[in-house]
Amino acid sequence: MSRSWTLTVRVAALGAVLMTGACAVGPKPQMPVGSYDFGPPAAAPSLALKVLAGIEVTAPRWLDSVSTWYRLGYANPAQPLAYTQTRWVMPPATLIEARLKERVVAGGVVLGGAGPLLKIEIDEFAQVFDAEKSSRGALRARATLQNGREVLRQRQFVIDEPAGSADGPGGVAALSRAADRLVDAALAWAGER
Repeated sequence: MSRSWTLTVRVAALGAVLMTGACAVGPKPQMPVGSYDFGPPAAAPSLALKVLAGIEVTAPRWLDSVSTWYRLGYANPAQPLAYTQTRWVMPPATLIEARLKERVVAGGVVLGGAGPLLKIEIDEFAQVFDAEKSSRGALRARATLQNGREVLRQRQFVIDEPAGSADGPGGVAALSRAADRLVDAALAWAGER
């Protein structure tokens, strides 16, 4: 064998080893991103409320995205963190507003009539870890019932739902239940005389 042929074989073998090694070092396959909504609504009983001019749900800028947020309450509760593999299909305020509208129409309320406007401002919508393996869906919101510019009344809602698992899907399930509880509580409050 010639010396140049041996060198060519060695270079080719080294290239094959490097190519195989490069495949092992490259990016790892990612888990698919899960996109979630609140699921199908529960059966809707009739409501004491009869007419609403409209429903508006808003959230602060950091919550006005499809990110699913969590907080490490035991380490740094002032820092909201976003899951990378768990997302909402729409921002939470949009999901809650859609659920409210769906619920009022199913409950026999005339939406778009001459009644008051129901405004809900979401302040917190995140999975909070009180310990490494213990978490809950935390929802804080303010509801305002107003007629034109006149505020008729306001109420604060604080809702916690335990999460079944210490991960994104567990937080999504807990936050979905918390959102449904907010919808029921806000509509019952709006219908009070």
